[in-house]
Amino acid sequence: MRELTKSMIRFSWAMSLFGIKQMSSLLRKPNPDLPISPASSALDSITAAAERKLGNGYHAAFRAGDHLQRGLVDAAASVLTAESFEPSRAARIAQDGLRKSAEAVREAVSGGSGDAEESAVS
Repeated sequence: MRELTKSMIRFSWAMSLFGIKQMSSLLRKPNPDLPISPASSALDSITAAAERKLGNGYHAAFRAGDHLQRGLVDAAASVLTAESFEPSRAARIAQDGLRKSAEAVREAVSGGSGDAEESAVS
């Protein structure tokens, strides 16, 4: 139990410092030659490492939540564009959000990985 406690505290400390480092990298001028920001790349690497440690049940829940969160971010970004005020565009955004939410729920309930669906959707 003592080693588990030490590991949890160590992990919390590492994540705190990691977060500070990523926030400070956001304050630097972005490199236009990079396809993705160093902060995004670092966060994706940490996420992938954590995801690899999840079991099947948790992996499915992670994937469902990840799909849902990504869909919400995309929808929020779309709302902020001038195109979103066109009725047909707004309807497509709403439809896409509902479809992604339904897929996330279906994946969580079925416990599947959804990799084939994701590559077809992306």
